[in-house]
Amino acid sequence: MFRLLLLIIASATVGQSAPTSVEKGGFHFADNDRFLRQAELFAVNHVNQQLNGATLKGLAKLLAVQEKLNAGKEYHFTLLMRDTDCTKTTGSYSSVAGCHLLAEPPTKDLKCDVTVWLAPWNGLKKVTSSKCVEA
Repeated sequence: MFRLLLLIIASATVGQSAPTSVEKGGFHFADNDRFLRQAELFAVNHVNQQLNGATLKGLAKLLAVQEKLNAGKEYHFTLLMRDTDCTKTTGSYSSVAGCHLLAEPPTKDLKCDVTVWLAPWNGLKKVTSSKCVEA
C-alpha cells in the first residue's frame, strides 16, 4: 500500500500515470508472503553450504528482493551476509536462526545474489543461481 502511494506521488510529480500491472513474466518487487521467509532462509542456508569459512554467515540485511511467477514462485534476493558466533558443524546449516551476528567479524561481509525457485504445493525448492562477492 505504501509503495503504491509513493508510486502515485512520484507519477504525479513527473506528470506520468502510475503503472496498472506488472509486466508478464518479469521480476517485480516481492510482496511479503509466507513463502518469502521460507525462500530467504533457504537462500541463507545455501550460501553457508557453499562457503569454506569456519563460521556460519547470517543475514545482516536484506538489500532487495524481487519475485515472479514461474511454474511456482521465483525469488531473487540480494543479501548482505556477516559472520556469526556459530561455527560450522557437519550438516547443521539450518541452525543459523539461533546465531548472533558478530559486531566485529573476522572476515569481510559478503553481498550475495541468490535466486530461489519454490513450488510450495508439492514441497519443491531449489537455488537456480547464486553469486557472492566481498561487500
